[in-house]
Amino acid sequence: MLIAGRRWDEVVALGKQAESTLIDALFDTDREIQDGAVAALAKLGDAGTVRSIRAAMRRGGDLEVKGVYAAMKAASLIEEKKLRRDGEGPVPPSPDR
Repeated sequence: MLIAGRRWDEVVALGKQAESTLIDALFDTDREIQDGAVAALAKLGDAGTVRSIRAAMRRGGDLEVKGVYAAMKAASLIEEKKLRRDGEGPVPPSPDR
């Protein structure tokens, strides 16, 4: 309900227990839901989240291109956050920024 209501701060406050639902939301047909899920996962995600996102893409089925793009963007943002946190230098901007 929080995702449908676009209450992203409350979703993030749930922490890891919201992760699988947020990953599912990456493949939603509503762009606003996808964007919110990307932002929420970027805040709370870690290496395990990236593995889960990639597993969801591999399971695939009939995924929309926009959903795959949202999933790749979420994984990329999580990885960039880790690099910054680990002090591995500045991360070059993504082409979509």
